[in-house]
Amino acid sequence: MSDQDIDALFASLRSAAPPTATPAPDAPTDDVLSVADADADARHAAFRDIEQRLRRLPRIQSGFDGLAAQPPARARSAPPAPAPPAADWFQLPRPELTPELRRDLALIKHRAALDPKRHYRKEKWQVPERFSVGTVIEGTGEFYSSRLQNSQRKATMLETLLADDDSARYFRRRYAEVQVTKTSGKRAHYKRVRDRRRRP
Repeated sequence: MSDQDIDALFASLRSAAPPTATPAPDAPTDDVLSVADADADARHAAFRDIEQRLRRLPRIQSGFDGLAAQPPARARSAPPAPAPPAADWFQLPRPELTPELRRDLALIKHRAALDPKRHYRKEKWQVPERFSVGTVIEGTGEFYSSRLQNSQRKATMLETLLADDDSARYFRRRYAEVQVTKTSGKRAHYKRVRDRRRRP
């Protein structure tokens, strides 16, 4: 084959092939996209690793919210018989147990731990099936003695108790005492020994 035959062959191939568009200078190329995808994959892997580490951390065990949790429903063998329409007339209503109401009821159940000056008889108190929630209206003679001001009155019993300065002070003191007993002989003991060594 001569050079002219080869040139003619390449010319026919060029005319048969579709024209290729030249990319703009600032257009993204395949290399940039693959690098961006690799960066995104690395970022996702790092986030997944952080999330797994967070799940492995120990959780604070607070039993107070567990006290208000609804017990698992028991399977009943037969549905209860319908009550007559006038049966609820002289009884208290059955309120819907919201989380706030459950916390208030748990607060009533464990009221012996709230005040060091008040002592209650040990009793196995259960949440009644029917009860009503109300607001205490003080008499006119209690204006200066044992009246709760409107600024001190909160939406729930728990909020009212936490807003009280005396109760908050007592809770802080009791919490500190419990923490001292819980951390004695462990890291706190070693930390105290270390601090004593560093003193001049």
